[in-house]
Amino acid sequence: MVSNLIACDRISVTSVDFENGTEFTTHDWGITLSGRELGKGFAVNDTMAGRFIDSPVPISHGVVGGSALSRPADLSDRQKKAGINSFIAVPMRSGNVITGILFISSRQPNAYSERHILLMGTIADQIAGAVANSQLYARVVQSERSFRASENELRILFESTASGILTIGDRGAIQSLNRAVEDIFGYTADELIGQNVSVLMPTPFRAEHNGHLSNYLSTEESRIIGKGRELTGLRKNGDVFPIEIVVHDMEVDGKRSFTGIIRYISERVKAEEEMRRLATIVESANDPIIAVDTERRITVWNPAAEDLYGYALEEVLGKSVDFLFPPHLISIHEDNSGVIYSSGKIADYETQTVTTSGRIVDVISSGSPITDQFGSVIGAVGIHRDITERNESERALRESDARLSAQLLEGKTLEEEVQARKTHQLQTVFEIARILAGPTSFGAKAMAASRAIHDFLNADTVVLRTFNPEKNTIDVVATGGSRFIDLPDSLSLDEDGFSQRAFKSEKLMVIGDYSKITDASPHAIARGLRSVCTIGLRGPNGLTGLINIASKESDHFNDERIELLEAVAGGITALFESARLTESLEQSHKKAEVTDEVSRILTSTLDIDSAYDDYFAEVKRLVDFDVARVSMITSDDEFLGTKYHSDPSKLLIPSGTPHAKSGTLIGEVIESKKAINIPDLTDVSGYRTSDRLVQKGLMSAYAAPLIFEDKVIGGFTFFSTKKANFGVREGVILDRLASLASPSVKNAMLYQEADRFVLALDSIGESVAFLDPDLTVRYVNQAFSQTYGYDFSEIDGKTIRSLGANALGNEAQALDILEQGNLEGWSGEATRTTKSGELIDVLLTVTPVKSVDGQLIGRVSISRDVTETKKAAALFDEQTRLAAVGELAAGVAHEINNPLTNIQLCSQLMGESDITTAQSADLEIISNAARRAAKIVQSLLLFARREDPQQEPMSLETVVTQALELKNYDLNISNIDRVLEFEADLPNSLIDHHQLSQVVINILNNAEHAMMTEDTRGELTIKTSSTADSVLLEIHDDGSGMDQDLVRRIFEPFFTTKKPGEGTGLGLSICYGIVQQHHGEMWATSKKGAGSSFFVRLPIANDIERNGDSDETTVGSNGTSMGNLLVVEDEPEIRQLLEKGLASDFQAIEQADNGEMALDLIKRSNYDCILLDLKMPGVNGMEFFEQVAKHNPLLVDRIIIMTGDTASSDTASFISDIDNTIMSKPFSLNDVKQSIRQLMESL
Repeated sequence: MVSNLIACDRISVTSVDFENGTEFTTHDWGITLSGRELGKGFAVNDTMAGRFIDSPVPISHGVVGGSALSRPADLSDRQKKAGINSFIAVPMRSGNVITGILFISSRQPNAYSERHILLMGTIADQIAGAVANSQLYARVVQSERSFRASENELRILFESTASGILTIGDRGAIQSLNRAVEDIFGYTADELIGQNVSVLMPTPFRAEHNGHLSNYLSTEESRIIGKGRELTGLRKNGDVFPIEIVVHDMEVDGKRSFTGIIRYISERVKAEEEMRRLATIVESANDPIIAVDTERRITVWNPAAEDLYGYALEEVLGKSVDFLFPPHLISIHEDNSGVIYSSGKIADYETQTVTTSGRIVDVISSGSPITDQFGSVIGAVGIHRDITERNESERALRESDARLSAQLLEGKTLEEEVQARKTHQLQTVFEIARILAGPTSFGAKAMAASRAIHDFLNADTVVLRTFNPEKNTIDVVATGGSRFIDLPDSLSLDEDGFSQRAFKSEKLMVIGDYSKITDASPHAIARGLRSVCTIGLRGPNGLTGLINIASKESDHFNDERIELLEAVAGGITALFESARLTESLEQSHKKAEVTDEVSRILTSTLDIDSAYDDYFAEVKRLVDFDVARVSMITSDDEFLGTKYHSDPSKLLIPSGTPHAKSGTLIGEVIESKKAINIPDLTDVSGYRTSDRLVQKGLMSAYAAPLIFEDKVIGGFTFFSTKKANFGVREGVILDRLASLASPSVKNAMLYQEADRFVLALDSIGESVAFLDPDLTVRYVNQAFSQTYGYDFSEIDGKTIRSLGANALGNEAQALDILEQGNLEGWSGEATRTTKSGELIDVLLTVTPVKSVDGQLIGRVSISRDVTETKKAAALFDEQTRLAAVGELAAGVAHEINNPLTNIQLCSQLMGESDITTAQSADLEIISNAARRAAKIVQSLLLFARREDPQQEPMSLETVVTQALELKNYDLNISNIDRVLEFEADLPNSLIDHHQLSQVVINILNNAEHAMMTEDTRGELTIKTSSTADSVLLEIHDDGSGMDQDLVRRIFEPFFTTKKPGEGTGLGLSICYGIVQQHHGEMWATSKKGAGSSFFVRLPIANDIERNGDSDETTVGSNGTSMGNLLVVEDEPEIRQLLEKGLASDFQAIEQADNGEMALDLIKRSNYDCILLDLKMPGVNGMEFFEQVAKHNPLLVDRIIIMTGDTASSDTASFISDIDNTIMSKPFSLNDVKQSIRQLMESL
């Protein structure tokens, strides 16, 4: 394409990685340069790309007048050897980063001009954009594939979970279960599906289950729905065992079902018993027993711990165990916890703890790990034994020995005494040196050394402090003796005090009488402090620490003790210096390790939201903080949204809720593009939320901007519950980590935008495909895959034309037009072929995609399947005809049903009179004819409105037998034999007798027609059979048969194989719909020349009892007459026949020929029952009903509706809204009496 725009002999594209100093040729056309072959890597410094490091201006040679737009360069030896005399090199950039170089070369001298340089720059930008887009599409596609794969993982999870999962219907029948249910109860799925779930319960619970279920469905009250509960299960082998079950209910398409999650808890019950035994041991132990989790939060605190430390269980549960230890010992115990979690037990060691009153307690402590059932460490347990009294006794014994030694020395010479003291000092120095040279940790060494100094100087308190240059404080690391005065753990060197002055002076300071110094603490004097000795510790790199020694004895620090202190100070200084260097080395290593891990986390996913927890966990390894927050700028640049918050309990604004950035700390950071450190949130103004942050317990904050390509996109904010938590070191680290995160956060934003774009495309119904200019497929949405059957992986990178002419249809013509330069697109109707070979009609739009400079970079094809729409349009005329037939049926139904009602009532009344047998037979013929005419009207009404079938339990064999009786004459005339194979005791199904008869007769008619065309004697085979949940009807004929194309279409409306005028093509389609209304299936098989078979499968009617028709012909339950009856009917013959037929059942019967007259009658008289016709002149039945409901609601329940028109929309709507009995005309006198009797019994 480039060679068509610019004459050249060589074109190449390279990919450049300046960070690693390498360059690769990715595309090459024309002359080949030695050493620059396709795919070969070479050093940037050895190529022209190296010149773009300092400037992105194009480089050229042999360009006429191009000096203003490019930098001139000489030809390389490789170019000269290849005969090249002119070239242009242009950088390809993604943002401000150079990602590659586009070269064109020519053997002609002065072959190019300024126009070519400008054109090359445009082409380079397009290539770079296309590369970036293709990379983005690749990531999006990979994400989509991962999402689709998760569906299979969920299915696998359902079957592989250890918990049993089963679903039941609203009658308790099991519908589905997973493999774990089979394992728990010992049944197979086939054995349980369809069974009542009570089969899994022992006898005491089985009888109660159905009652509980019915009660819940009627009252919505339950003791188990949505809650976990322990119950007893019953295995197939009769074993009873404990289970835990959680039940949830749901409703789908109006049907209720329940899902139960079951866990076998026998092992858990045993574990709980063991836990109770262990808890008894812990509760009764004499020594404090304390357990913590892996975060060192207290989970167990026995009564002995309450007695020793003074804290109740509810005060400490869930808190860090650190409060039990003096601050300078916390790090030691953290180290010990780490040893327990990683290596196992820790043997007895001596340490100190603090009670609620502040008293220091000497304890012997030991620790062991707590593991779960998989061997993973989930915590630790420790036992503390109070040895304070023992230590006090040993200390008193040492003092007694010292006094005894002094008494013995009194009898020695001065020389012997001096020698003994020197020996004592030397022993002290050696002991401290031994401690400092030991293999223990820094904290343990400092603790042991402070105790040794305390013992050898016979002091009351020894405190070792180390210098913290970042916070400018001297902090306690170890103590010896009792802390009889309050000693702050951290002393600020910005404040004035005795210890601060001693540290700054770097000299030994001794106070023989503490009470005489000007800034003496009254509290210390009151607690007995008399003399103090302080010495600063100075190493090769400056001050490292301080030793404070206090005594309750005045002038305690004599020359001998001072000399001893100076002797050991050097060793303590070396200890502090070694610890500082070790910590510095560990911090550097830790910082590098964390930086590497942070980089890995940020680059391992485009969904950075899911990586923030891991990211901030790594940051916390370098910088101590309590809360981290990520804020992003919204699209309008005026608001912020909280993207992530590590502690939602301290959220001021819900995540995702936009809030103004003005007046906030992070808002100021974003505006200034600089980090801000707030050491004390209680002493700051100008921020809207600072007071609320303090209320949440947050005392200091550090905020750093997220900057990408010199534009702020958001910021990180870190909070601490401690004031001045973030120093210079923390600021440098947090700034660096925010800088590392910025590109990943921006990439994640782009990924999320692309993901939203893909989700939007996948959510539309139209098929969308993106094609390169050469018609190569680069993207298709889900609708495309569903419509055409091609997965994206099957066509990715292929051209549309490669799918074949059939796949394109007349779309190929559209693409030809586009390739000829029509950039305005094309739309129209096309025919495409799916992967399976099916032809579909589509509405197609093909639109070009252009770059900013108008260059074609691709095409978007959008299509919509209109095959079914066209089929629907093709059927519209036939449906209109059908609707006209239906409307006609609905219109005449009322007029036909009224005279049929007269015939039915009159024939029944005449039959009850004194007539001859012949007359009775004639009346039966009349009655049967009326019923037959009524069925014809009902059949016609099926065309007007699909009514719910009036189903009742019935044997399918009964329907078939009666249908055969109707067809016997026709089948005999047609010489067709019948072979009947009926299963004995066939189970009942819920059947509308008339509708299923229509289905059977229609199949028999078709079979008769097929066999008559063969001009031979036919044979019709009819079979019935059953399975556990269904009954099956099979009807086989040996007629002409059909090929498979016809079999696939026989259930389509208006499709018929008969000659014109012999059939409408509606029979089997209506039959198919009737069977579906019965929740059944209907299908056919056939072979040309070998006959056809039709199958109807219906579900069995389980646990349904039908109330048999009453043989009573009187209304009263005991044969006695009732009160008053009102008949409201505009047909006088029906009124008179009803009055005559019901005269013996009621004391009085009155008539009304319209609603207005009936309303007047009910005002004057009371009626036990009202027979109400709906279609009447004047005030009709519906208006009468509404007036009664308004003024006499108690009478409404005594109304029975009579109607010959159930198909019209107003009648159907009215009937659906009321609960009254409906009698469809024509009806018999027995029908009327039974309806009245049922009404009376229900009142």
